[in-house]
Amino acid sequence: MANISAQMVKELRESTGAGMMDCKAALTETNGNMTAAQDWLRKKGLSKAAKKAGRVAAEGLIGVQVRSTKGVVVELNSETDFVARNDLFQGLVKMIADVALSVGTDVERLKAAKAGSITVSESISDTIAKIGENMTLRRAASLSVGKGVEREKNVLADKFKQQGKPANVIDKIVESGLKTFYKEVCLLEQPFVFDDKKSVTQALKEAEGKVGGPIKVTGFVRYALGEGIEKQETDFAAEVAAAAGQT
Repeated sequence: MANISAQMVKELRESTGAGMMDCKAALTETNGNMTAAQDWLRKKGLSKAAKKAGRVAAEGLIGVQVRSTKGVVVELNSETDFVARNDLFQGLVKMIADVALSVGTDVERLKAAKAGSITVSESISDTIAKIGENMTLRRAASLSVGKGVEREKNVLADKFKQQGKPANVIDKIVESGLKTFYKEVCLLEQPFVFDDKKSVTQALKEAEGKVGGPIKVTGFVRYALGEGIEKQETDFAAEVAAAAGQT
């Protein structure tokens, strides 16, 4: 039987993020083989993840990542909002968004993609084992900068052409109609989420001053965390009492 030193346990813990006792057990089971111990911990993590898979995960984080002319948004759910403040969980969300920029937003393809030496799915399972909550990569979407489509303008123009109005009059009416349309439905006229005293347009103008160039919104995706997931009603006090062995 190999002599398992504190340094070996420390090294395994740093490379896997697993608990100290789990690392010691892994090294003991694998006779001190570091690679085999890492695999042992991963298998244990997958087993833990499978046991938690049926638990509802409706909290978590929505991550956004932008590279050049493309942006992605991903939703990774956890069981409690407390986990969303965990650095490990936040790092996982960022990593998944980074991978989505490269491989796309199909969830199954995204989970199968490699993030370093393991897949995104395996990374999620490892994090489930470390944090102790079920996690689900629910969805992802992307937007990229391209040529604009003047759909609303064309709809208005066709409407007034059918009414027999001359082209120069149509242009003025369409311009006025678009202004009204934008105020009613356009993102740019809505309150800025980080400061509702200014509109999105005003926030963009301020950002233009900082970056030294024009900024234009060409599309957007809206995610609401946990929307559509049926949450389980739980009695937190009762759960604590049960965990403490009280009735």
